[in-house]
Amino acid sequence: MGFEEKLPKGYQALLQNKSFLAYTERFCRSRLQELQKLREAEKNPYLKRALSREMGKAREALSSF
Repeated sequence: MGFEEKLPKGYQALLQNKSFLAYTERFCRSRLQELQKLREAEKNPYLKRALSREMGKAREALSSF
């Protein structure tokens, strides 16, 4: 069909900024640790599963760095 994916104007500069990438990586690591603590404390298996899914998303985001 000939469609192309284009980044908005400011995103390319933002993605090349080392300090922004370091901040984002720290945020993802802290979020993963927070979710792990919540999952360990949770008794409800359904909520535990939801937290596991969130942890998977955080891990996926970390792997992109």
